[in-house]
Amino acid sequence: MTPQEMIAYFRSTFLGGHNISLTSVLACDPSYTVQAVCLALAAVSMEVVIYAIAKLVGLCLQRLDRITGNILAEWIDGLKSTDFSPLCIDKFNKWCKKEGKIDFVIEPTEWSPLDESVDKYMAIESNWKAWTSCVINFQANEVAKGMQHMVSGGFALFAIMTDDREAFLTFARWSILLEAGYEASDTFKNVLIPLVDSTSDFGAPLEIFHHVALYFFLPINRILLISTIGRDLITVTFVFTFMVGPVAIIGMVKNSIDISTPIGKITRITLQFLSSFTNISTRGPYWIYIAYRMLTTLWKDGASWLLFLSFASVCFLFSFFQSNY
Repeated sequence: MTPQEMIAYFRSTFLGGHNISLTSVLACDPSYTVQAVCLALAAVSMEVVIYAIAKLVGLCLQRLDRITGNILAEWIDGLKSTDFSPLCIDKFNKWCKKEGKIDFVIEPTEWSPLDESVDKYMAIESNWKAWTSCVINFQANEVAKGMQHMVSGGFALFAIMTDDREAFLTFARWSILLEAGYEASDTFKNVLIPLVDSTSDFGAPLEIFHHVALYFFLPINRILLISTIGRDLITVTFVFTFMVGPVAIIGMVKNSIDISTPIGKITRITLQFLSSFTNISTRGPYWIYIAYRMLTTLWKDGASWLLFLSFASVCFLFSFFQSNY
């Protein structure tokens, strides 16, 4: 069998005869096969983006001792609380196992949240360094997970800005796929694998309901983006994805502020207000308005019941499970 025959056999057997080319992938062709390939590429790309951002933020935090110290102080306060110490210890233990620092793993039942006990434990240099590294890793990854949404938001912005129909669809479809790609990799790493090896947290399966883009990227890219609500839909995508990045940065800065001074308290309150206002304004009144506008547009345009109910389901899932993001 010649190489050409082998390629033809592979296409007909595994790809249903669809002709996948670099052009069709870059243009994000709406065919099922190309969309599947694009989703896989998006998932890998977002993993690389998250890794790169986390490394960059981690390097910055390693050189900003004052900020890192303030963030660590927040964790130490949590260790001194009977309510929050189990959560802090659980995060620390997971980091230790991931990094191979088994000797630092803490037995939760033996932990004493008394101030004197925590201060004595942290006075040991090796413990202090381990917790500092853990805090930097956790904070860097949290910021990276927030900032990666800006990549999808950037593509959505390009789609909004162009008047060319084909360019709009290409940028818009990639915007949806990049968000769905992140959700696909997150589902695999943080939901499916922990469920298989019995290390899943109680709340991890709930993330499945949060990943709306992953479940609806096909109908969005194949049907909704070419409908009359296409531009409204991608505008929503821009607002909800791009704004997550600045909020993540604000959150990190807010958590690093020393509130022992009046200026520190005022600054933290101000940043908390900015973060809360951004989330509430975009995911509250604006979402209610834009969801109503898109649903009424589909209704007036005489969309099929299947399409209308499918989009209504998307709106319901987003409203119910995205309110805290």
